[in-house]
Amino acid sequence: MAKRPPVISPATQASEETPLRESDLHCPLTEFIGQSAIVSDLRAKLATCAQRGTSLPHLLVCGPPNMGKATLARALALELSGSEEEVSDSIDNRGALAALLTTKVQRRSGLVLRDVDLLRPAIAKELASALDTWVFSIRTGDGAFASDVDIPLQEFTVIATTSRPSQLNRVLRPWFVRYDLVPYSDDEIAAVLAREAPHVQTDALQEVARRSQGCPGDARVLLRRVTNWLAGAELTLQSTRDSLATLGLGRAEDAATSDAARVQTMTGDEFEEFVASLYWKLGYAVETTGQSGDHGVDLLMRKDGKLVVVQCKRWDGAVGEPVLRDLFGAMTSAQAERAILVTTGFFTASAFAFAEGKHIELVDGDGLRGLISRARAAGERSP
Repeated sequence: MAKRPPVISPATQASEETPLRESDLHCPLTEFIGQSAIVSDLRAKLATCAQRGTSLPHLLVCGPPNMGKATLARALALELSGSEEEVSDSIDNRGALAALLTTKVQRRSGLVLRDVDLLRPAIAKELASALDTWVFSIRTGDGAFASDVDIPLQEFTVIATTSRPSQLNRVLRPWFVRYDLVPYSDDEIAAVLAREAPHVQTDALQEVARRSQGCPGDARVLLRRVTNWLAGAELTLQSTRDSLATLGLGRAEDAATSDAARVQTMTGDEFEEFVASLYWKLGYAVETTGQSGDHGVDLLMRKDGKLVVVQCKRWDGAVGEPVLRDLFGAMTSAQAERAILVTTGFFTASAFAFAEGKHIELVDGDGLRGLISRARAAGERSP
């Protein structure tokens, strides 16, 4: 049985040079907080595999940064191995991959690969081949005496994480069952914080959770900021509220109004991240593409198995037909179900005419305010 995670008080946490990171957390799957639908599905798969005596399918855990991807991956790895040890390593060359696959992984264990989208193409190809054949070929000797030796591998489960699933090498994609993390409820985030900071009052933790936009990693940062600001004083509901206000985070009940006003001061990149957070709260799996220029798709969103492409325009003026033509081309190229263009400005009559009947949704400044309200309401309704 894996050990329970260490208990860290706010005072202890504040004394560290860096806050508690997601990668520092250890807990078995039975103690993982949040993502109940995913955890339930994983436990059903574990039971089926135990009955059949087979390995768990390879898994891809997707979500924004600091969402608990690594924690969930490690929890599942602990469940598979039944010990505190986690098999995970940096793979930047063939030798490292060979050492990992031939000496460290055991039958039906879990191999955690963080940021799997960053694997070099040659390494991704080698890994895909190993998953296909359960054999890794190693060259021995030199020159005329060189030969390839096929080493049989134990059947194991890769538990990979990524914030950019579209960047995963194509040779690896068919091997993974994908899970998209959803926003955590305030109660779930407060429970995560209570595990790490048990001496803080529950209502103070819930106040921090309300400001975290459904992300436990953001909640940890907020708690650390408040703890450092209070310099050892007790975190009560009032002191936490006052600290958050002093630190420029405002009051939760004013957030909807402040969001609409804050949009006007955002950069283009900040606006993309903001729009992504709104749709995420509405139940979409959202990925920022990192593309630049006026003609690229800014967000890739999935819901109910359907792909939606989104372009974000932090403009004060009009968005015309040429922009919509580019977006329609991008939607067709990506084979997306529909496209959305979100702008802080407004659309011309020709833009509306072009979008009609083409599965393109236009969200202008007024529509954006409605989107903010719907996203906030969805967050408040989350279980």
